[in-house]
Amino acid sequence: MVVFPVALGSVSRAALEGRRYAPAIAWLAVTWLSHLVLGYIACLLSLAILVRPEADGQRWRVILRLAGMFAGVALVAAYLLAPTLLESRWLARSLWEPAEYWDSFGAWRVLVALASGGLLDGARVPVLTLLAGAGALLAARAMWRSRDGDEAGFATFALGSFVLGLLLYFGRPTWGPLLGLLPFSGSLPWHRLICAVQFGGVLLA
Repeated sequence: MVVFPVALGSVSRAALEGRRYAPAIAWLAVTWLSHLVLGYIACLLSLAILVRPEADGQRWRVILRLAGMFAGVALVAAYLLAPTLLESRWLARSLWEPAEYWDSFGAWRVLVALASGGLLDGARVPVLTLLAGAGALLAARAMWRSRDGDEAGFATFALGSFVLGLLLYFGRPTWGPLLGLLPFSGSLPWHRLICAVQFGGVLLA
């Protein structure tokens, strides 16, 4: 988690500005090599860059830049990723693991947990939940009032990351076979996508 936001910031800048690819690839690779699931989440949340106002008029270039950086990360981390891919069929799944470990909880349970404060605050006073809710309203207002500038860009990315993370966290009960379109989806503990929701929630807060 220490390098996770730095990687996202570096990738965002490189994708939008078309420069400083090496630091972006390095930070993203370090995230992958530190924790495979967080590296995967960082790549997924990078897609929120496409809705930033700075991407207007150059979305195809941004997509190509992201693809190039992902390819660079795949080369750097190949010694770890290749065995993971080739040997994933041997991944042990215990009969005693609940289905939610691999499939997540579905839209209804996730939204109830969000509304009750459990998703961001657990059993504590829902401080983060209230702040994230206020941040979401402010982000929506910033996006509505202006499509230019750093404030609108950050607001769009923060809200986009949170919404994307939430949709992904719904998991297999909601998306079913569609989830299979994402790489590695069959061998990921999908409940860990809560990290994406909580990262977006912290940005909003």
